[in-house]
Amino acid sequence: MSRDTIAHTLFFSAAWLSAGCVLMVFGFMAALGYPILRNDLLWDMLASPWSPIHHSYGIRAMIAGTLWVSFLGLTLATPLSLGCAVLIQVVAPRGAGRCLHAVVHWMTGIPTVVYGFVGIFLLVPLIRQTFGHGSGLCILTAALMLALLVAPTMILFFVQGLSQVPGSYLTAAAALGATPVQRLVYIMLPTAWRTLLAGLILGFGRAVGDTMIALMLAGN
Repeated sequence: MSRDTIAHTLFFSAAWLSAGCVLMVFGFMAALGYPILRNDLLWDMLASPWSPIHHSYGIRAMIAGTLWVSFLGLTLATPLSLGCAVLIQVVAPRGAGRCLHAVVHWMTGIPTVVYGFVGIFLLVPLIRQTFGHGSGLCILTAALMLALLVAPTMILFFVQGLSQVPGSYLTAAAALGATPVQRLVYIMLPTAWRTLLAGLILGFGRAVGDTMIALMLAGN
């Protein structure tokens, strides 16, 4: 048996194993959630408030809080990520751009709990002193730290999209007298919009799926 056949078999088996694990998780969730569907309690679970004292266990507040923190964090992270990507790919010299790109790669490997503890000890007191009241544990605090968490992933996608713009486009625009800003606005961003959109979607998915930041910094 050749190496190609062995590699194909291993990768094919791994793909089927991954798909099987996903299906088993889905089946486990469906089996546990079947009593809710059978008794027509799905809408009550989604719409009713969370009040265990009154035997109400709805997740409406959790859904609303997740969406608020995620959208606000993504709104703050998008201009930061796009600016860093432009700095790495367009503005900064090649050596400085590579160093900044390496730092961004390193930031993607930092555990979420580290961001949470940094937010508790640094960002929470700053928010509390800035507004002069409250504990500092709020949606704004969580959104700021969440923006810092998802920004490295979005930066890498944005850099990849900007780097895939054909050099002939930029050369032609420069020959016509376009400034670097004009090349960025009229050539690079429209050409790379699909990758930029993918970065936004992935960043939003990372923000929605993150639990530790909201749990530690939004007042639980």
